[in-house]
Amino acid sequence: MRRLAAIVVTDVVSYSRYMAEDEAWTLAALNSVRTEIMEPALAAHGGRVVKLMGDGALVEFASAVAAVDCAATIQRAMADRHESQSGARCLQLRIGINVGDIVIERDAQGVEDIYGDGVNIAARLQAIAPPGGIAVSNTVVDQVRDKVALGFDPLGTPRLKNIDRVVNVFAVRLDESAPPAALATDQVLERPAVAILPFRNMSGDAAQEYFADGITEDLITALSAWRWFPVIARNSTFAFKGRTGNITQIGKELAARYVVEGSVQRVGDRVRIGAQLIDAGTGLHLWAQNYDRLYGDVFDLQDEITRAIVGAIEPQLTHAEQRRAARKRPENLDSWDLSLQALAQIRKGNPTALTRADQLLDRAIAMDAGSAYAHSLRALTRFQGALAGWTTDPAGSLSSTYDAARAAVALDDCDWLAHALLGIATLWKRRDYEAAAAEEEMAIMLNPSAAMAHHFSGCVLTFDSRPAEAMPHLRAVLQLDPRFPFLSVTLADIGLVHLLLGEFEDAVRMCERALAEREENVRAWQRLAAALGWLGQTEKAQAALARVFHLLPEFGSGYIDATYPFRDPAHAAVLIEGLRKAGWAA
Repeated sequence: MRRLAAIVVTDVVSYSRYMAEDEAWTLAALNSVRTEIMEPALAAHGGRVVKLMGDGALVEFASAVAAVDCAATIQRAMADRHESQSGARCLQLRIGINVGDIVIERDAQGVEDIYGDGVNIAARLQAIAPPGGIAVSNTVVDQVRDKVALGFDPLGTPRLKNIDRVVNVFAVRLDESAPPAALATDQVLERPAVAILPFRNMSGDAAQEYFADGITEDLITALSAWRWFPVIARNSTFAFKGRTGNITQIGKELAARYVVEGSVQRVGDRVRIGAQLIDAGTGLHLWAQNYDRLYGDVFDLQDEITRAIVGAIEPQLTHAEQRRAARKRPENLDSWDLSLQALAQIRKGNPTALTRADQLLDRAIAMDAGSAYAHSLRALTRFQGALAGWTTDPAGSLSSTYDAARAAVALDDCDWLAHALLGIATLWKRRDYEAAAAEEEMAIMLNPSAAMAHHFSGCVLTFDSRPAEAMPHLRAVLQLDPRFPFLSVTLADIGLVHLLLGEFEDAVRMCERALAEREENVRAWQRLAAALGWLGQTEKAQAALARVFHLLPEFGSGYIDATYPFRDPAHAAVLIEGLRKAGWAA
């Protein structure tokens, strides 16, 4: 039997972590949320609980309006509880809502369950909803708009796992009355905000207005995914649509340190999009670029342009902030500035700079223990040190990576970098390939344009006996960010994939490219030596191996075991046998 229904899926944020830390408290808190908040709300709005799924619930409503009103009631009650228990642990929920066709089945005992695409989409929406928030599909918005006292912010069309069709996703705005942040004219935010002004339609065709607005909304959504820079909401920036004014003044009105503005012009079958990034405090243009494309499929073009602009803007924002932090007096540095300076040290890629980064992050975390960003960067320093061989205890550094990334995820479950680092650390520390892959999938879902997330996903797939599947992710890094700070590492990882696939000449080529980027990349030398060994180029292989020992005197089987977590012993044998052919005697 089939019927149309509104489906609500709920889930507790970081439930597994809470259970691992304090099972009794977690179960009691979950029971309290269900009996004191969820059950009364469901009863009042006519929701039918189809089934409970551990910490989650699948609920059916006859009306989309009732479903959205009920979800909003639950999340507001959860927020009130969190506020009343200030300083104490408190559960948070994610909620996803969809309207669609469902299939009803009954088992031998007459217990009813529901299935179908409508249910699957609701579950995927729940997974991408922010903690304490609600994500809904466009079918829900179409049915409830003007019928509920709520706003809806577009989140674009993120890829929903195992869902083939495109779904327009919206976040429910629970507090319509909350005004945008405002600052005095001589103030700037401690942590910089970015405002993306509505792109101007220069085509002379009002019908193209939707395309310019779509580019703007996609940029807001995509830049928000970085989590490192607050992005001013669409409602605030679109108030400036069609208006001209001084960028510095606009930045002050929106409380934004950086402003992005642009234009869209269509001529025949081509479209030109221009974008520029401006420091609102000084009025200086930090970056500008034009993009010329065939019009083609308008939505594919919109996605392509968005990825290109985001990939260019984010590094510019980070670099601008690093330069600003570097100019501040040491006694005036805050946790954010310290983290930025640490990132600049990490990107230098040498042991002295990494030690300095670690010291800066110690200060940042001491100043603000709740900074997910600082904990994520600490995980990155420990991971980089372990893999580069800049520590006498690589296993301990990888364990520290895991702990720091886990702390970052606990502080901000929507931080893509934290999930990416937790995934790679889970691979090395626990050899749990499924859990590692799940974290990397989450990181990419949170931020599809994050080059590092694709890099780590490629690493996980490589060591999980799936090198051919890893290659598209590793090559995506080169497309998303040609100036990727860890480009040498990515090229060396592509070299490893070629090595495992028996493509030894390609492995040599990629490792040599990696070394041209950074000659001290010891892992590139390791893979180069192995590939040359397999090719029978003994003299070159021995020279490459000598470089390995020069950079990493303690290189041996212990290092291989700790930092090459192959699932398939046959893949480990490819690397080891190649090194032996190069003269390695370990």
